[in-house]
Amino acid sequence: MSKKITINGEKRKIEAATVVDLLITESINPTAKFVAVAINGSVIPRQSWSVTKVKTGDSVEIVQPAPGG
Repeated sequence: MSKKITINGEKRKIEAATVVDLLITESINPTAKFVAVAINGSVIPRQSWSVTKVKTGDSVEIVQPAPGG
């Protein structure tokens, strides 16, 4: 069942159940260093990613370094 959420300001439909699922769906390695995730303005600790559910209406910010500096 797809959920409507906002990822980095873009409204999307996703199938992901948890933060880890969402990162994989977005082609982001959940074990990569320097990745941070916030849901509805609250930073989610990395150790909680596999159990933190993504729900319809959530606003998710995924931050990672960009190449090139």
